[in-house]
Amino acid sequence: MAWMARALVYSGRPDPQWPLDESQVHGFLELWASLPDIDDSLEAPSRLGYRGVLVTQPEGATWLATTGIVQHTIGAIRTTRSDADGRLERWVLETADEKTRRQMEDGK
Repeated sequence: MAWMARALVYSGRPDPQWPLDESQVHGFLELWASLPDIDDSLEAPSRLGYRGVLVTQPEGATWLATTGIVQHTIGAIRTTRSDADGRLERWVLETADEKTRRQMEDGK
């Protein structure tokens, strides 16, 4: 199973998702490591339309990037970091292929 990225854009139908290759995973983890830790919790946004991106590791760890915050979850352990300029979130979105990008534009 591959690392997967998903744009959280739809309500009531599957969100666009795409695999991350090895170099993309490496780039993602470097960006994650560069973000400063913050003492904040993140609740999944409940609004309609675009709500952020979700990256999933094959072993089940997730990273949810939305509204300037990225939350990494492994089981019950959560780490939250600031992405105030949205750099990591944009980077993940840019890894999508052209077809997936069009799907995301339709959902925004």
